[in-house]
Amino acid sequence: MMGQLGFNCKWIRWIQACLESATVSIFVNGSLTEEFKPKWGLRQGDPLTPFLFLIVVEGLIGLVREAKRFNAFSGVVVGNGSVKVDLLQFADDMLFFCEPSYQNVLVVKAILRSFELVSGLRVNFHRVQSGRWVFPS
Repeated sequence: MMGQLGFNCKWIRWIQACLESATVSIFVNGSLTEEFKPKWGLRQGDPLTPFLFLIVVEGLIGLVREAKRFNAFSGVVVGNGSVKVDLLQFADDMLFFCEPSYQNVLVVKAILRSFELVSGLRVNFHRVQSGRWVFPS
């Protein structure tokens, strides 16, 4: 994704080096284990996490744009100015807004499934909070 967004190869290698050089240890019965390299994921509290999440989610936003371009997905119109809203993002939360149609539900689900395949993130379609799908923590 960083390459698609135009990041320089050197910058991408720096980010990879930061991720690959990370080591962690955990508390077991009050004692720290030996350090080890995680196979995937980021350390809790890693300052790169929010930035990398935004880069990865740009792929999801691109899928929504493509669906709109092919008129497969339509947002909702709000306010007197007839502003069309289809996706809102705040930190690690994303809200899809669409007309209540079977077509839109199928497209949103297809977008999320596609995003799962390319990003490695998983959407739990069985876990619903306030009528929305939630990425598991």
